[in-house]
Amino acid sequence: MHQRCFLIFALAGLLFVLHGGCSDSSTTTTTSSDSGSKQVVGTNFPLYCLVKGLCESTDVKVHYVGPTPGFSGETGHWSPDEKQIRKLQSASLVFRNGRGAEFAEWIKRVTLDESKLKSATDSMDLTDFVIVKGYGTVHRHGPEGEHAHASIVSRCWLSPKIASKQIAWCRDQMLACYPEHKAAFESNFLAMDKELKTIQGQWESASAKLQGRSLVTSNPEANYMFQSMGITTVTMNWRELPDRGPANEQIDKAINEQESGADAIFVWTLDPEDDAVKQAVDSKFGSSCTLDLIDRGNETDGFGEYIKRLRHNSAAVMKAISTTGAMGESGDQR
Repeated sequence: MHQRCFLIFALAGLLFVLHGGCSDSSTTTTTSSDSGSKQVVGTNFPLYCLVKGLCESTDVKVHYVGPTPGFSGETGHWSPDEKQIRKLQSASLVFRNGRGAEFAEWIKRVTLDESKLKSATDSMDLTDFVIVKGYGTVHRHGPEGEHAHASIVSRCWLSPKIASKQIAWCRDQMLACYPEHKAAFESNFLAMDKELKTIQGQWESASAKLQGRSLVTSNPEANYMFQSMGITTVTMNWRELPDRGPANEQIDKAINEQESGADAIFVWTLDPEDDAVKQAVDSKFGSSCTLDLIDRGNETDGFGEYIKRLRHNSAAVMKAISTTGAMGESGDQR
């Protein structure tokens, strides 16, 4: 009898220890304040803005896990800290750019429930993507010899047309997860979609002013904006220029081969480290402008900030159009 009682107490003690161990480990992925609440995450700033706008007037909390304006490096090299990883792991849904055009490459290194990951690029047709060929590091494998693969460009949010598709897709994901907020999601979607379509219509109307002009972009990301306007550009990839030497050598190899002149516009998305390079480029074109890639932001911002920055890009290009012909002037419309 005493032996049986001892075994019962010993087993109870073992179960208590095991239960306590699971509780301790669970605190590394979920905080008590997040437990049981409605949490979703956006892993790029524009996608966060779209989802946050959809969730206005609901009790769904939307978090942003991505680079902020204070991040000084290339946004593609940003990684989340431990607190941000816990937000990701405790969320009901995690919105990402999507495979192929992934912006948040770090997500591959974080342990997440695959069923929670939602790829916004699922809303896009193949023709929506900007695809570049021959860019990237030249390498050799197999019998093919030296070559570089084609790749899909991220930052598709620079197009309001694509953003309209993605917001409808985000609405459907949110409805599936939180059907009790259907009325708010639908109402918010209609208002946001109307604003995006207004911008798209304005861009299409303005595209006539770009017809017949030579438009050169420093990086392929800019083509999401111009592709939505029906404009064809000459595209460089400033990050991948083979010669990182003196400014004049870069200009001779990269710019002199491009079509330039008084009616040509150069569009920057990534400023070169050497100011002399930028000045040399600008001197060969009628005007230039710099686009905001909208790949940094603050969680305190929302859909209105995203719209503001889309309009900034439109205004920068329109100002460059109005100043073409001023050869020798900087023309940087930041």
